[in-house]
Amino acid sequence: MRPFTLDDAAIAEPRQAKIPSIDKLDEAVLPVDVASRYHVTEMLPPPPAPMQSVSSLEVSGQLTEIVDLSLVEARKMIERPWEDLTEKEQSIKSGLIQTMFSTQVKVDDTRLRSRQVDMLPKILELIAKEEKRLPKMIEG
Repeated sequence: MRPFTLDDAAIAEPRQAKIPSIDKLDEAVLPVDVASRYHVTEMLPPPPAPMQSVSSLEVSGQLTEIVDLSLVEARKMIERPWEDLTEKEQSIKSGLIQTMFSTQVKVDDTRLRSRQVDMLPKILELIAKEEKRLPKMIEG
């Protein structure tokens, strides 16, 4: 085989284009397969089924199960010796450890904040007692 050249183009028979006159364009009808390709409604997927109502307790329980399974798998990865891991597994283990530390910091911060909120009523109560005693100490 040889490449196509300009000489080949001169030898090739010219194509006869079938262009209708302007008067006939109003009567033109597209073939069915061409017309249907452009109907957007036929190309759209069917609407999703309505969501079933799921209680937050159900979702919470499922999430707890998933977290428990994830922690088991994380522990398995962390307990594996570093030398036995591939480079990719070492990267995964490093990311896992970093994520665990970040999560623990957030948990500790939340616990500390909740203790501060829990202690506030006690502190206010102690202040009120001291304010009641203070006038007696000044007078007495």
